[in-house]
Amino acid sequence: MSARWIFLGVLSSVVAACSSSPDGSTIGGAASGTGGGPVFVGASGGASGAAASGSGATTSAGAPSGSGATPSGGGAPVTGAGGSSGSPPAMNACEAFSDSTGCTGTQYAGENLPLDIYIMFDQSGSMSCPADRTGAGLNCTGDNVSNPRIDDVRSAVIRFLNDPASQGIGVGIGYFGHMQAGNTSCDPSAYSAPGVTIAPLPGNAQALIDSLNSKDPTGETPTGPAIRGACTYAYQWQNANPSHITVVLLVTDGFPEAPVTSQNGGCTPTIEDAVQAASTCATLNPPLNVFVVGVGRQLTNLNDIALAGGTQQAYLVGGTDVSGQVLQALNSIRATAQIPCTMRVPAPPSGQTIRFDQVNVSYCDGSRQSTTFLNVQTSTGCDAQAGGWYYDDPSAPTQIHLCEASCNTVSAPGGSLLTTVGCATQISIH
Repeated sequence: MSARWIFLGVLSSVVAACSSSPDGSTIGGAASGTGGGPVFVGASGGASGAAASGSGATTSAGAPSGSGATPSGGGAPVTGAGGSSGSPPAMNACEAFSDSTGCTGTQYAGENLPLDIYIMFDQSGSMSCPADRTGAGLNCTGDNVSNPRIDDVRSAVIRFLNDPASQGIGVGIGYFGHMQAGNTSCDPSAYSAPGVTIAPLPGNAQALIDSLNSKDPTGETPTGPAIRGACTYAYQWQNANPSHITVVLLVTDGFPEAPVTSQNGGCTPTIEDAVQAASTCATLNPPLNVFVVGVGRQLTNLNDIALAGGTQQAYLVGGTDVSGQVLQALNSIRATAQIPCTMRVPAPPSGQTIRFDQVNVSYCDGSRQSTTFLNVQTSTGCDAQAGGWYYDDPSAPTQIHLCEASCNTVSAPGGSLLTTVGCATQISIH
């Protein structure tokens, strides 16, 4: 699974120090009051840790721990006396991280960062045809068709924009196929300006709906240049909003082609060029994955674009209830985009810095079994079976990336991804 989604490390109410409770169980419960902080290095070089007041931490079984534990590095103690018996287990009832020394550190839970989707929408002449009609150079603009596919696709996109489950997602839109047949451009810059810039839903919904409703099927299908134009805008957006993750969504109904323009000596779009454009997007740093929704028949070639764009396969729609199928595809894309393959390194308190050699990543699956992923130095150190994780920049990390095998593991529903700060990083020796 190559889709990459950034998850923000948010301090949970879990306070666990590098110690064990008196009965030998791992401390991993919640502390009320101010709560303890992770182990950070202060300006003087010594480690600091905020003291927690109020009730003490509970064990993973819900029993109160006895005395306060001290965070690694000599930080202030986390008080543990006075915990109430029977407190709920920490976060997801998984046993807290613990290494061979009994260190458990401080846990951070994953929380979605904003997802931004940039739609590149096909308004070529073939979108004026019914979904079940196919053929090269398809154009039904003069046929007075009662059920043009653009209406079904537009309706599904509008329903997606208005869906409460889409709230908080940033969405923008651009178009291709808007030039008259015979005058199609294969210059990516012709498709790099958005019709509506990316902004969060629901606030941006009406502008997007108005834009969609103003478009009519018009020209040819320069898919490759359109993908490059979309990636140009989306990449600029991603770099201007590094705490977000941005993807491109290609919505199209046909094979890349511009038969009239080509006959006139102009450009000739091809599926091979579109595949190359998607591959270029997916290999940028950070990558821009390209999702594809295809409407109509004989569209299996669009799978090649999706595969090159890092999203494995296209969502192909045809037959009856086109609008419902497109909506289902959009909802699936939204869900797929939430796979947590990247997390941001937890931010330290003001004036302090984090110890990057005291960070661990673990996963609690749906059956509440915990797995600790081992650190590898770079992506080249990823194990095809065991996976692992690595920093984006080992010298100045800001993000934690999961290897592909680990990303596949955490893709299963019902699990949680956790970052623990304060214990020596467990490193792969392979």
